[in-house]
Amino acid sequence: MLIALLFESEMKLADDVIESILDK
Repeated sequence: MLIALLFESEMKLADDVIESILDK
């Protein structure tokens, strides 16, 4: 369960990074 939560956090962080790159 902890691993799943960490994985979800990583995915969300990745999405934020991708959005930041696409916005430029």
